[in-house]
Amino acid sequence: MFGGWVGHRMVVDVEDPTPRTQKLKIQRKYSPGPTGLEGSHKLFWDYFYQGGLMIRPWAPGHLQGAVDPVSGSREWQIEARNAVNYDTIEAHAVALRFQSSFKAAKLSTLTGPLRQQYDTTHLILRLALHFADKLKLHSFGIADFGATGTRNRIIRSVVSKKTPAVVQQSGLEALLA
Repeated sequence: MFGGWVGHRMVVDVEDPTPRTQKLKIQRKYSPGPTGLEGSHKLFWDYFYQGGLMIRPWAPGHLQGAVDPVSGSREWQIEARNAVNYDTIEAHAVALRFQSSFKAAKLSTLTGPLRQQYDTTHLILRLALHFADKLKLHSFGIADFGATGTRNRIIRSVVSKKTPAVVQQSGLEALLA
């Protein structure tokens, strides 16, 4: 949407964000990231938050947190993921906390890092949808399904008739309408 892309072998990043004269740069050797982070996952978030600095001024105030590092750390997403993927004791503690507090009928019962991850993801999606709407971007992702008409009609024709309860609770359904 704003010109950045992090791939396996290169990064396309904004060099000059000035409207109508935007310049992109292609880096074939992009490790370490803008703040010195290394490793594929850390690189992604390093570039994500670096790019976020450029679009933050155009984001509505209530959505600006989507481009701010979680808890002030560009590594938080990866550290939280690695804690449950590679630390057996932490994974067990998270599982116990989840089992004792989460109620499927009420998504807001998520706690701890899972709740932070959910809130962060939700905010990023809301900001992306805000800009997609503002910039009048359209998805070609559903163009070949043969449906015609309004976006809502096309979505209804290719997506499950009943939205899963967890999606209804999350508010994402309203964002996508």
